[in-house]
Amino acid sequence: MLDDGVLRNAGGTILGADNKAAVAAMLEAVRLVVAENRPHGGIELLFTPKEEVGLRGASAFDQDRLRARMGYVYDHAGPVGEVILGAPFQCKLDASFHGRAAHSGMYPEEGRSAIVAAARAIADLRLGRLDEETTANVGEIQGGTARNIVPDRCSFAAEARSHNERKLGELIQEMLETITFAAQLAECDVETEVDPSARGYRFKRDDEPVRIAAEALERAGLQPTYGLSGGGADANVFNERGLECVNLANGMTDIHTPDERISVADLELEPCIAYPELTGAVAVGDDVIVNVQARELGLGSGGFDVLHVNLTRGLELAPAPGAHVMKLPYTPAQHAARHLEEDFSLSDTLGGMPVVCCTLHSQLAPVCAALAGLRVAYVQLAGGALPIGLSDTVRALRTRELLGATLTAGSCFGGDLECVTVASALAWAAGEEFDAVVCSIGPGIVGTSSRLGHGGLAAAEAANTATALGGSPVLAVRASSGDERARHRGVSHHTRAVFELCLGEVSVAWPAGLEAPDWLDRRRELDVSEWRAACDGLPLDHMGRGPDDDPWFFASAFAAGKLVRTLIR
Repeated sequence: MLDDGVLRNAGGTILGADNKAAVAAMLEAVRLVVAENRPHGGIELLFTPKEEVGLRGASAFDQDRLRARMGYVYDHAGPVGEVILGAPFQCKLDASFHGRAAHSGMYPEEGRSAIVAAARAIADLRLGRLDEETTANVGEIQGGTARNIVPDRCSFAAEARSHNERKLGELIQEMLETITFAAQLAECDVETEVDPSARGYRFKRDDEPVRIAAEALERAGLQPTYGLSGGGADANVFNERGLECVNLANGMTDIHTPDERISVADLELEPCIAYPELTGAVAVGDDVIVNVQARELGLGSGGFDVLHVNLTRGLELAPAPGAHVMKLPYTPAQHAARHLEEDFSLSDTLGGMPVVCCTLHSQLAPVCAALAGLRVAYVQLAGGALPIGLSDTVRALRTRELLGATLTAGSCFGGDLECVTVASALAWAAGEEFDAVVCSIGPGIVGTSSRLGHGGLAAAEAANTATALGGSPVLAVRASSGDERARHRGVSHHTRAVFELCLGEVSVAWPAGLEAPDWLDRRRELDVSEWRAACDGLPLDHMGRGPDDDPWFFASAFAAGKLVRTLIR
């Protein structure tokens, strides 16, 4: 069903987009090519069944029927524009334990519990994310016949994955040894079966199928990003057989859950975003004026069209009740909004309240993950996207109850409360007895490659305001091991500029285990080994890089949140 521009399963079950989205996009693309007589080098479409249960359709297909010698699979959950460079090697492992049945009340000594043996094995297995490229899981277990019978049968189904084939082999051997040892301790027999279910693969960015995909995305106005997948797809099968096949993200989110969905914009060639508080409600068939500059310039996070005016229903948009202070004043987008300064008596001091200052919106999720259990307010600063409604991160944090209130300061808009200044936002949060405030620019960033010409400097303004009001500012360091630009590698020059512009004492959090630059002498090192588990399920993306591509970026932001816990009075 279509719900507010989003397609999802009307029955509330899983697979609301996977992989109907790819089927629809492929069919529509071919329809347009044929209808408009567009030139092409030949197109072949292949639809395979039973992908979810072991890539069975792709495995059974005779690829000699294809003329193509390279291809693309649209089966990765992520923003359109992401190119998957690799997928892991995978192995299934089935274990069946055989014990001795006995009556549990009369002759338990004669029994040998297969369930106990299986439970001991599972408890001793290393499961979950084992390192940056390796995972393991036990997904099914069955056993026993009745509650008063010592069970003589129990089995479980496990799997392991790794982007490193050697690591996978060593892990499977370790799992087999663990299972055998557990069976011996319980005086049971065990049978194991290992099935290599998929071979991994890895592309380089200059490989032909990757390069062609990137060029196509750029021509469509999208900035290509690159990553690795932890899942399997038909691409595994075809790459193993010598048919180079690249997996591309198709815009799906929350896959394999009842909330799996895809936005209509991600199914369309040229996404356009509208802000109803500025344009009024938008419906199919409305006459609109669209700003296309960002897309035509090929910008990164903001490279999409923006609806400027709705000629059909937006020309007589009424102001918010009781509002007379303008957001975006003296511009064509000015609109009246009620501001908190008009309705609240604000605190004169922050009373030492910690204020985390971020230079990028992508730091927000890991900072808030470290603050779980505290009352946290978020203040959005100008310097990136102005509308808070553009942030998927804020929505996710609200869903996880990691944010208690959102405030949009200055020219930003769309928060729970609008405020004229950052000072007012901080004073309100202190008066409402929030434990901490996190300040950040919105998604994206205004940047010029220069030290002082970027939106991240809003963090310095927030830190200085917090100091002046008696708060405890904490700077979230922008650190990266994955950024190819020298000015952002290690500690970004954005962070250094903010640090040097802070007029008062500011605490700087630093993750233990990462070498710090000499100039960052005023820092607090913290153990952040738990950052990945704490951030599990949150949207972690920095310039197209995830936690596996740039772990220190997210760990550094997490450290800032963890430092706050030591400052709360």
